[in-house]
Amino acid sequence: MSDNAKAKKGSKRKLLIPVLLILTLAACSVAGYAVWRMMNKHEGDKPEVAKVEPPPAPVFFALDTFTVNLVNPDNDPDRVLYVGFTLRLPDEDTRRRMNDYLPEVRSRLLLLLSRQSAAALATEQGKQALVEQIKQALTPPLVKGQPPQAVNDVLFTAFILSGSAEEEKKQNGPEGDIRPYDPNTQRRVVRERLQALEIINERFARSFRMALFNLLRRSPDISVGAIKIQPYHEFARNLPVPTNLNLIHLKPLRGTALVVFSPSLVFIAVDNLFGGDGRFPTKVEGREFTHTEQRVIRRMLKLALDGYSDAWKAIYPLDVEYVRSEMQVKFTNITTSPNDIVVNTPFQVEIGNLVGEFNICIPFSMIEPLRELLVNPPLENSRQEDNHWRDNLVKQVQHSELELIAHFAETSLRLSRILQLKPGDVLPIEKPERIIAHVDSVPVLTSQYGTMNGQYALRVEHLINPILNSLNEEQPHD
Repeated sequence: MSDNAKAKKGSKRKLLIPVLLILTLAACSVAGYAVWRMMNKHEGDKPEVAKVEPPPAPVFFALDTFTVNLVNPDNDPDRVLYVGFTLRLPDEDTRRRMNDYLPEVRSRLLLLLSRQSAAALATEQGKQALVEQIKQALTPPLVKGQPPQAVNDVLFTAFILSGSAEEEKKQNGPEGDIRPYDPNTQRRVVRERLQALEIINERFARSFRMALFNLLRRSPDISVGAIKIQPYHEFARNLPVPTNLNLIHLKPLRGTALVVFSPSLVFIAVDNLFGGDGRFPTKVEGREFTHTEQRVIRRMLKLALDGYSDAWKAIYPLDVEYVRSEMQVKFTNITTSPNDIVVNTPFQVEIGNLVGEFNICIPFSMIEPLRELLVNPPLENSRQEDNHWRDNLVKQVQHSELELIAHFAETSLRLSRILQLKPGDVLPIEKPERIIAHVDSVPVLTSQYGTMNGQYALRVEHLINPILNSLNEEQPHD
């Protein structure tokens, strides 16, 4: 084979190798594409799984408890309904709108509840019907130009239906000095307005305001909230954490009450005492109070207890005594049962742009002996009338005639000697320097004896009874 032939054969081989490589790559590409298509085809045949979106966060709107008189068919107030519930709303806008027009919301509900029948509400069907009526009552727009609001559900948080008046009379039997006690009768206090306690709270707020001004050197504004008569578990459930719980005694009343300082009030007081102005609010972290914060709490508590004791003096003098402090409500069981009724008074303290709260919670069983005084407070002029009556009584007593007896001398003899006495016997006695005079066997004064203007007389040296001494100093001698 010639050299030219060999060269042509070599050149053909060199051209064949790239062609084979290109064909190989093309075949691999086609095969890969085919596999990819087949895989996509199988995945496309699978049904698409719908993505499950999480449900929206629930929106709740809690309402304070309602107390209404229910009317029986004879239009005679028969029972009292104590009910509390929380509304489940579709969105935050509805909740905000109801909060802005809360008086309108409560007015609609009060009118609705006052038309209910006690017999119907005692059944499960009656309660379910009430739920639907509440939804219908709150659906119309609260004001003209606003959209209607939807209520998804009504959740009861309290439902107490008191007994009828006629049944209570039958159970109590004939009227008399002895009145049977039924623990359930505590709930009947919701019919009554504790007017005297409202006066006490107002006086205490004014006194505590001045005390806080002297402590913080800033003028606070203290407003008194409406008195809430509620079960103890409902009061304890709404307390924030941490909370300063102070147990106190109101002597001579039996039981234990609570003075509760919210953390916001404690942090405001600490901030002001150390020169702050509230620009950097303290975050509530669920921690215990520091030693500095506890010292400030003790100073505020002493001012509060002194002011509360003074506020009670006009109605019924009480000695307010501090017992101990706690941070967890489970250690402050001031009632025997979580369902026992307590009287809760909220106070709001505003210093600048900052607002704090505190509460005074008293078991109803504790102040029940004073219920008549609290429901019917004494008139303002009653003290003046009492003083006038006392002055007249004192004058009458001062003009009373009493028999003053002065014992001149006494001696001791044996019974045998007394039996031997006969006329003419002489008994030796010691001449006393002073004589004690008595009224109804009660010693009232010491004196010296003698004569004056031809009569035996006594010269007063000392009044034995300290009350007589004080009266003698206050009044001139006749």
